[in-house]
Amino acid sequence: MRERSGANLICISLILILCLILSACGYEEEEGSTARRSGRRFRFSFFNNDDDEDPGDEEEEEEEEESIYKDKHLTLSLEDEGYDVFLPRSKASYDYRYGPSILLDDDGSIYAYFSSPGDSNHELDWLTCRKSDDLGHTWSDEKVVLSPTPQSRDRLSVCDPDVFFYKGYYYLGYTATMDDAENGTVNNVFIARSRDPFGPFEKWNGKDWGGDPVPLICYDGVWNGWGAGEPSFVIKDDELYVYSTLDSFSEDNERIKSTVVHVAELEDKDWPLSMSFAGYAVIRTDNDGSLEEDGYEYFECDSWDVAYVEKYDKFLAVCTNRRLRDDSCLLYYESNDGRSFERVSEINTNVCRACHNAGIMADANGHIKPSDPVVIGYAYAGSSGAAWGVWATRFAEAKIGISDDHEREDEGKENLAASVGRSSWIPNAAPTFVNCDNPVINLYEGGSGFTPSFTLIDENRAGHTLAPSEIEYDINDDDVVSTGDEPGMLYPVSEGLSVVTIRYGDVTRDIKVNVIKQGEPYSDPDKIKEIIAPLYDYNVSLSTPYAVAIRPIIRYGDNRLYEPDLPGIQSCGIDFHSQNEAICMARSDGMLVPMTEGTTYVIVTCSGGESFTVRVNVTI
Repeated sequence: MRERSGANLICISLILILCLILSACGYEEEEGSTARRSGRRFRFSFFNNDDDEDPGDEEEEEEEEESIYKDKHLTLSLEDEGYDVFLPRSKASYDYRYGPSILLDDDGSIYAYFSSPGDSNHELDWLTCRKSDDLGHTWSDEKVVLSPTPQSRDRLSVCDPDVFFYKGYYYLGYTATMDDAENGTVNNVFIARSRDPFGPFEKWNGKDWGGDPVPLICYDGVWNGWGAGEPSFVIKDDELYVYSTLDSFSEDNERIKSTVVHVAELEDKDWPLSMSFAGYAVIRTDNDGSLEEDGYEYFECDSWDVAYVEKYDKFLAVCTNRRLRDDSCLLYYESNDGRSFERVSEINTNVCRACHNAGIMADANGHIKPSDPVVIGYAYAGSSGAAWGVWATRFAEAKIGISDDHEREDEGKENLAASVGRSSWIPNAAPTFVNCDNPVINLYEGGSGFTPSFTLIDENRAGHTLAPSEIEYDINDDDVVSTGDEPGMLYPVSEGLSVVTIRYGDVTRDIKVNVIKQGEPYSDPDKIKEIIAPLYDYNVSLSTPYAVAIRPIIRYGDNRLYEPDLPGIQSCGIDFHSQNEAICMARSDGMLVPMTEGTTYVIVTCSGGESFTVRVNVTI
């Protein structure tokens, strides 16, 4: 027994010694393997010597194992000339469906969202949606799914759509402005959501969903800048990447155009509040006659649509360059991390002349899966020299590949000299929208009732007058306005403002009823009710070339909103005062001039004494 026990002890000792040797030799490798599987990184805590392996080489090897395509480059081409999914109607002075957002559903159907003309009176653009079950060759009836909210910060226009789906909601991002001069400047990014791809959509109001919209991304640049807009969304690992245009000026009035990245954690139900700036994806300012180092020319390079290509673990961004010119083209970029992009190449073959505002089809998360068809859509004016706003929209099947080098053989090739056709009149055209002769109705408190005039707009964009009995009302606040026995009649109840939803079948739109006390005028440009801060925190960097400005919003006695331009600042008697000019000065036009790192406050007042205060953070 003692001999067997001794033998056992010897065996156990040998096993323990062997385990210790194996552990000493293999511990680092096993840790590294675990790290590679989980995607983590190691920070090495020892110094190199001549006999040790270079830790940097091990980290680089781990990067390569994570994505074998990291140092390769995407290729993108159009398989053929494609097909028109929209043609402007016959004899229309202008008609378009530009900026397509193309969502591929799980069942293979497509929902496509477009910018379309508004009512040509109060609203410049509306957003429409159509569904296709055959990759866009035939479509369902068109429906206006989003329009401006009267007397709000998107009251003039909603355009440049992009859509994603997350946990039961379709989220629709868009661009809007309050630029009364209709110069297309000072835009912001907004977002709305709905359980149904055709709506109705609730707009983000700064705290929750529904009511008057507040920007998701608020433009804080100078008055003559185009602003922020043209959003695109990608979800990866429950993180939302938000891409948007920033087009503004430096303090020296030099124009700067870029694509900006924000990120948000979608698990946070209030993610618009916690969304954070993640950097500049690319600067794409026009060359103004001077070319890039590689000889490339940027001219009117427009909005991005971004998708994540799962097969190659890369982000792909598509846009147009030299937009609306005869030598226009598609242009695409790539990224490994979704934050920093580089130009790959342009596409001319099978691309129609005078193209602009492209989109690429992706699934609900903004992904292109290996088995998914690839479709690119864009608007174009063609080579016929058509008037502004007379644009067709074309879809074309595309092919994505991978290459060791940037494949730029298509740069400089001829594009497609196609002309814009016209669509024929649609018989029995379906209703798309119901419109009111004025989206804001002013009534006196205690006054008589009023019956608005409504028009049904069909797919031909023809208007049909509706009888009051054909309309139903949903009233948000019946303490302000009510209905009676007479069809279509609205009665003022007490002073205030109420949203009223007009309903004709499944077609709806919102108007506002403003009830004013007896004796007060409907519109008094000299009576300022409130001065509103578009933001309460401004971040100014000493190293960022963009100029930052406070652009106040005025609310008049009739609840009309107005964002004054430079002459308007003077006429409203608006003053900007910095509490610490050693940190940041505030010019008379609202521009903030950073001086040194720190925090100060700027007080903004107008002639009537109304005011607000904002915080200004200056960073290096």
